[in-house]
Parts: sequence; structure tokens; C-alpha cells
Amino acid sequence: MAEHTLPNASINKILKKILPEGNKVAKDAKDSINRASVVFLLYITTIANEISLENKGKKKKAQIMPEHIIQALEEMEFRNIAQAVKGMSPAPIKRKA
Repeated sequence: MAEHTLPNASINKILKKILPEGNKVAKDAKDSINRASVVFLLYITTIANEISLENKGKKKKAQIMPEHIIQALEEMEFRNIAQAVKGMSPAPIKRKA
């Protein structure tokens, strides 16, 4: 199985936003953050997919919806994060010109 990673530019952008100016993060630490982020995404997606399968009813295919992600966060006992996600508006979809 190929190793899953997030783009380094995305990790750098997030770290730059949340850390005080002048703070640096070692490359090994960035790699660890990246791996931990991917593991979290895989875990939450797996739980949300199970929830969507339970709720698909008569539909041929299950689709993960925002409420499944929120429910997965709550089941994982990340209630504070679930509340924050509930309060966020969905990101606009960027269309290619």
C-alpha cells in the first residue's frame, strides 16, 4: 500500500497560521504531523462511512455527508471539534475555468 500524505505546502500553511511568528518546526516534526493527520483522516472517514452505510436506506450507494462526519467526531469523543464543525459554513467549491 502506498503511503498516504498531505501536500507539504498545506501543512506549512496551517503551521504558519497557528504558530507565533518566528517559531520553526523541524522537518521530522512536520512529517510526524503529516502522518498523524492522515491517520486521523483515515479513521474519521472509516467511521463516517460506516455511519453512511447504516443510514443509506434504499439508496444503491452510500454517500458520506457532513452530518456523518459530525456524528463520527462525536462517537470518537471529539465533541468540541464536532461543535466547531457544526458552526462552520461549507467551503465554496472552486470550479475550473
